Amino acid sequence: MPDNNPCDGCNAKCCRYIALEIDTPEDRNAQENIRWYLSHTGVQVYVEDGKWHLQVNTKCRHLDKNNRCGNYADRPKICRSYKTGNCENSNTEYDYELHFKSDAEYKSYLAKQKKKKKQSGKASRK
Repeated sequence: MPDNNPCDGCNAKCCRYIALEIDTPEDRNAQENIRWYLSHTGVQVYVEDGKWHLQVNTKCRHLDKNNRCGNYADRPKICRSYKTGNCENSNTEYDYELHFKSDAEYKSYLAKQKKKKKQSGKASRK
């Protein structure tokens, strides 16, 4: 009988980062914080479903050499609730609205947003 475990052959992508929701950057100070986050190796920021997230690429300490959980019986609730139907290995395209991998990418985005706002302001005054 074949083993239909969806984790067979998996590279455990879901166990190689943590992502935390962060506040939408609505002022210069918050924007500068994001630039600081993105200045660090292994950090990304993305927006999905209108929510901003900080992603830190770091491997779970319990991941074994076969990409299986070495702490399966005592794994945290977030791991227990993870559904393989939404697995990143089977769902290669995420619907990120925005995705920044560096401070330079984010700085470029901010410059474009500032330009759009400036143009929008000029258009509304006419």
